[in-house]
Amino acid sequence: MASRAEGSSKRTMEFYRYTLTNFVGYPMTPEGLSSYLKSLTCGNGKAKFYQALRTLLLWLYRNGHIQDKVIDRIPMPKVQRRLLPAVSKEQLEILMNHCHCERDGALLSFLWYSGTRLSEAANVKAQDCGGGPHR
Repeated sequence: MASRAEGSSKRTMEFYRYTLTNFVGYPMTPEGLSSYLKSLTCGNGKAKFYQALRTLLLWLYRNGHIQDKVIDRIPMPKVQRRLLPAVSKEQLEILMNHCHCERDGALLSFLWYSGTRLSEAANVKAQDCGGGPHR
């Protein structure tokens, strides 16, 4: 813990302490690490616990306290991406009724009917659409 204190927030240190305290009693083997991670019920939070254990085990390895990079044999838990709810047809109509200009309506229609992400639409250039610059 002392090696992590410099530059780490109080909450980060609390998380490390919590993670490592609960890890005590599990063997530092691939099976022990997997067992500990499987015992957690925090879903996507398992990746943070894995990172805390990785930090500990790599520090132990680099400082000669263990001879094996055990953590390299444990895959990082998969993080499920949370999907945002889709806009319904009724919600689209409400948005369309509140557009201030045709351009906004066209953009909303394009996004809704194509399924294009907002970040993708923001990066579209006129030349991407097969035409040159529009005036």
